[in-house]
Amino acid sequence: MASTLVEDLHVKPVNLVILTQYRHQKFKIEEGLRSKGLEIDVRTVITSQGNEWDYVILSTVRSVPVLQIDAKPPLAWKKRHLGFITDVHQINVAVTRPKQGLIILGNKYLLRKDETWNSLLRHYEMKDAVVDANSFLRTETKGKQYQKQSKCPPL
Repeated sequence: MASTLVEDLHVKPVNLVILTQYRHQKFKIEEGLRSKGLEIDVRTVITSQGNEWDYVILSTVRSVPVLQIDAKPPLAWKKRHLGFITDVHQINVAVTRPKQGLIILGNKYLLRKDETWNSLLRHYEMKDAVVDANSFLRTETKGKQYQKQSKCPPL
């Protein structure tokens, strides 16, 4: 995702950040970027406070297979599978860092089990801005033209 923004859509790395709520994932993302020769800022949500970037990629980290998600899961299940990605203050910080574009990577079926994430998903769906990972960016091999699958303004 980040490499597509930088290499193909010409977003300057200085204008892009990847946010996660976990330090371990931050280090894993940095490793992956280094292996591709990309120098993109990766931060935890907490350390991003007070900063803004043109584009933000937010990784919500947690996922479970859809078949393991109960229609009305108990609180203990939510705590175990959602963790502190449901902290309203951290969600607010994360979604208010971008000036032009926000990409949230996550399992929408799992995120819906949290009231705040469910509201955000409904909001983005009304704007036709929720897309499946497989259809977010479609490439055409000739000329590397990208077509967004939603009605959001282009990056």
